Amino acid sequence: MPVLIIIALAIFLALRTVTGASGAAPRLALGTDVHAVARALARDQALTEVSGEPSIQTAHFIIKYPAGDEADAEIVASQAEKAYSFVFGQMGGTPSDPVLVRVETRSQLASDLSMSPSQDPLGAYWRGAVWLLTPSAYLPGSPAQEQPAFNAVGPLVHELTHLADDDLTGGRTPPFLDEGMAQYMQWRFSGYLWLESDNSFCQPLYSWSDLANNFDNLQNQALAYHESFAVVQAVAATGKGATLQMLHALSDGATAQAAVAAAVGPGAAARLDGGSAWSCRAAGRPTPGSGPAATNALNSSPMAARASPVQHGFTS
Repeated sequence: MPVLIIIALAIFLALRTVTGASGAAPRLALGTDVHAVARALARDQALTEVSGEPSIQTAHFIIKYPAGDEADAEIVASQAEKAYSFVFGQMGGTPSDPVLVRVETRSQLASDLSMSPSQDPLGAYWRGAVWLLTPSAYLPGSPAQEQPAFNAVGPLVHELTHLADDDLTGGRTPPFLDEGMAQYMQWRFSGYLWLESDNSFCQPLYSWSDLANNFDNLQNQALAYHESFAVVQAVAATGKGATLQMLHALSDGATAQAAVAAAVGPGAAARLDGGSAWSCRAAGRPTPGSGPAATNALNSSPMAARASPVQHGFTS
């Protein structure tokens, strides 16, 4: 695989040198070009690995699944086009190839992601492909009962947002803003928001430096994720196009802090540093009695809740 990547990059860079010598329009930065080629190769490899598995194809998806899991794949497929229209309709652009979704058992997904099965991941995005845990592994009841549950809390929109971020910024979205975007889009699509006692804002919060520089290694991941959601929610609340403005700044090479400041202004960005813009009550948490009872099909804690999605933030 490394040899194929080196050969492909060499061919690509040779073509880039030839086509970029004239007075044509400016091209993307070299790093973005290399990222796109590496991503395309990784997606092709992910598809090759499951070439023998059955699949469901829709207008914009290739959904691969283990033999015997067709009912689970159908659950994913039934939401796929609606999720696609929402994510790319809001964020702009469309993938050049059908989106590859690999529906996997718990053990196979953990193996693919090099994780322990005890970590119980529900899905992942990696270089142009989406992995999802088979819905029957975590949703109760029959397939007919699983469908509405998957529609309410399933991670497909979350993972598609990672893909859209990758497209828009050439892989330059830092992890905490990438996760904040994915949670925010999932919240707007289905109303699902990860809330539990560990991510309450009634505790010392992580600083901007913590989130920007050490997101994946922070001890309280529930809090780190919820702060990342709150940052994106705050950006979106400033008006139409603010979140896309942030992503475009990241695409141009801005730091996370500079990209947020470009979207909301330096003063508002400074208030987000360390959570000084938020009260003790967790951002996004519905007021008592304003919505459905707490429910959480994605996490072990019972403290998740569904919030009413806001209506602003993405359309340019």
